[in-house]
Amino acid sequence: MKVEDYKSNLKSVNWSRLKNIYISDKNAKCFICNKKADSSFVLHHLSYTGKNAKDFFDPTNLVLLCRECHRNIHFRTGKKNIFVNFKKVKKL
Repeated sequence: MKVEDYKSNLKSVNWSRLKNIYISDKNAKCFICNKKADSSFVLHHLSYTGKNAKDFFDPTNLVLLCRECHRNIHFRTGKKNIFVNFKKVKKL
């Protein structure tokens, strides 16, 4: 998927709806630290290798993260587009 398409999908109504579905779950928590979800949370892609919008919106490729954990993942890896092994991250 091109960067332009990725950015466009992040601004789409479908993405907003999907994020709201995740956050509105009364049991929604950060996948890493278990903080209770709020509107500042980020829907994070486990893999950025998707080639189309179907992959982009695939719920099996998404986890809900608080902003702090999301920042830590990207700063810890030093890369923006990277697959993160969340089993290892949870142990850190």
